[in-house]
This record gives sequence, structure tokens and C-alpha cells, in this order.
Amino acid sequence: MLDNPDFAGVAEPMCIASIRVTDPGGVESAARSALRIPGPILLGVLTRPDEIAVPPKPTVEQDRGFVVAEMQGVRGHREENGN
Repeated sequence: MLDNPDFAGVAEPMCIASIRVTDPGGVESAARSALRIPGPILLGVLTRPDEIAVPPKPTVEQDRGFVVAEMQGVRGHREENGN
């Protein structure tokens, strides 16, 4: 898992406005606020590291990759827990 910095906190010393969103319910409000700020802005949105990003129209090959990845995750979880 990647350990990402607070990108919004990194942007501020560079005089780039930033908004950091930690709650999914705040994304829309933060995006609206960001659009009202003139100039560049960094909108940092934290996501769950185990969340799977699914494209709008997944291909069969992408579906296959998803299934393989999930099966490897299940297998690894079982091995960690001695099952």
C-alpha cells in the first residue's frame, strides 16, 4: 500500500490553494468550492486503499483481471489467518 502525503498540505507552501476531503460526503461541496477559487487549486480526496476503481464500461479482459486480483486477495487473507 502506498503511503501518500497530504498533497493539499504540500501545495499550500507553494502558494497553490488546496482543499483536502476526508469524508465521501464532502466531495461535492469541496468540488463546488474549488471551482469558485480563481487560479490553480489542488483538490485532495482521500479514498479507501482497498476500494476498487471500476471503469464506466469495463472490458472482458478488465473483468478477468478483477476476478484474478480478488482471488489472490482472498487466498492471501486466508494464508495470513491460517485458514
